[in-house]
Amino acid sequence: MALIEANSVTLVVPAGADSPPAASAVESRLALWLEVQYGYLPPVEDLEGLGWRDRWDVGGRTSAGWGYRAEVPRHLGPARDPIEASRRHHPAGPTTTRRSG
Repeated sequence: MALIEANSVTLVVPAGADSPPAASAVESRLALWLEVQYGYLPPVEDLEGLGWRDRWDVGGRTSAGWGYRAEVPRHLGPARDPIEASRRHHPAGPTTTRRSG
């Protein structure tokens, strides 16, 4: 499970307190999540281990495991089209009436 907030990604890898995941497993899980979110694999500036907790609250879910935080450069953004996203949130929505001229 992961949550991206202001270009900081928090990732929780489920594993027991006595068995931290291998670095390669964390990196591959993070890469997979970022590829799904961004549509490509953006560079990761820092990957910081946050330790094990029996309760992580990430994205509205609670999970036990090892937490990690990664920073994605600020100039990168999600692959979603910002214009299309803004239309979905506009009160008129995508069904705006067009004038013929």
